[in-house]
Amino acid sequence: MSLHNETLKTIRDRRSIRRYEETMPTREEILTVVEAGRCAPSGGNTQTTRFTVITNPQVLQQLQQLARQEFAKMDCDETTYKSLRHAILASKKGDYPMLYGAPVLILVSNLRTYGNNYSDCACALQNMMLAAQSIGLGTCWINQFRWLNENGPMIRYLQERCRIPQEEQVCGGVILGIPAAIPGELRHDGYPVTFIE
Repeated sequence: MSLHNETLKTIRDRRSIRRYEETMPTREEILTVVEAGRCAPSGGNTQTTRFTVITNPQVLQQLQQLARQEFAKMDCDETTYKSLRHAILASKKGDYPMLYGAPVLILVSNLRTYGNNYSDCACALQNMMLAAQSIGLGTCWINQFRWLNENGPMIRYLQERCRIPQEEQVCGGVILGIPAAIPGELRHDGYPVTFIE
């Protein structure tokens, strides 16, 4: 199989994994995934994206509990973005599994004042998810932190316990681990494509 086909196969085979084995990926595997994120493009080659790798089970549990607590305080209606609405409603019931039992969470943050912060972080997250797929690990993009960037308790925890500087905000995250279940084939025919020739 050519390199071209292997790359496309990795892209096509990637799935959002929401069930993980308890086994921790090796340090080498985690570093391989992070290095892929660090190879992502950034606006003007600024390279201001920070990668915070969390493997401490207590910190993961506290982040999930804090997110659930803060989402439960929010209101939503049928016009609220679907994923945010799900987070709020599930949190109000007390059963929101934001991290799905994954043993690793990689947060990506960037300067609050940097105009390309979300774009740079999105490139890094996609690189990490594809790298993980290529070495047999599962991932799921965790977007919920971006909705808590103005939330006092979450900001304090991220700054104090996760050592994310005050001038940065978390733009997203990815959970990482060994898949316990892999979803079936995804359809990609819903995206419109327009050629201007």
